[in-house]
Amino acid sequence: MGDDALPGMAMGPHGSNWHRHQNWWNMLPAYHDYISRASYLLQQGVTVSDILYLTPEGVPHIFWPPADALSGTGLLRDKKGYGFDAVSPRILIQRASVQDGYIAFKNASRYKIMILPKSDTMTPETLEQIMYFVKNGATIFGNPPLKSPSLSGYPDSDEQVIKLSKKLWGSLDLPSSLTKRKFGKGVIYWGQDIYNKDDEEEEFYPSYATTADLLQDIGISEDFTADNASIRFTHRRTADNDIYFLANTSNTPLTLDAHFRVSGLIPELWHPETGERRGLPNFSDNGQNTKIPLKFERNESYFIVFKRMDWFVVHTRFNS
Repeated sequence: MGDDALPGMAMGPHGSNWHRHQNWWNMLPAYHDYISRASYLLQQGVTVSDILYLTPEGVPHIFWPPADALSGTGLLRDKKGYGFDAVSPRILIQRASVQDGYIAFKNASRYKIMILPKSDTMTPETLEQIMYFVKNGATIFGNPPLKSPSLSGYPDSDEQVIKLSKKLWGSLDLPSSLTKRKFGKGVIYWGQDIYNKDDEEEEFYPSYATTADLLQDIGISEDFTADNASIRFTHRRTADNDIYFLANTSNTPLTLDAHFRVSGLIPELWHPETGERRGLPNFSDNGQNTKIPLKFERNESYFIVFKRMDWFVVHTRFNS
């Protein structure tokens, strides 16, 4: 923007132009430092999530998480203790593999459990890939499809879906309760009434609470909890460190015990406003999780970095 239109323009409720002519520009260096440091750390490694939702192949081709998967109100709601993502069947087939019982994407996240949508249709290609995953150790939660959503190869495609479903699930008759079926190195959980309804509309996936209970049963604890406080979090992992970003979303100071699904590492608190780092010696590690007493000012945010080794390069960039 030239110098003939000062101090620039506004866009009402849609945002602001971010440029040197705004009359608040000289007050922004501290905020820019905060954004720079936080953005740098949040680009390290890959996101840690546990649940992978498979989107349907037919209509509607959307992802809408279970109503109880998020907490809070407004447009920006908070995830709970288990992180989740969604994937389309095409991306699943093209990019995913099974590693140590997890559905994994190269140089990206991996997931302990994949949730199938409430749909009686699936193409044979997708169903074959799911069967391959389970055979090699993956965990799947969902019921068998009964036909293909596509006319490609019809009617043989429908017959193939039935054949594959019977082989993978063992039957097309849904168990009366949640049932575990082993197949190869992996397992499938399925049964009647796993797709619940809320007060407003039918759920397209099992409730988050049901999936969380299942993860607990198979030995996967929540990634982060904080005494039911209003703490927003995200977790990234590198080859050497675990990085948690925490934010107090309330207008009141908080004192709490935070529980992290990390063990055998040394925690530090990193302030993105200043670049200051300090140790957190008052922590306890039970061999599976680490508990740390923390304090937040109202709306305060910072990083908890669990170190595996001296991370000199990141230290240097964070402080610059």
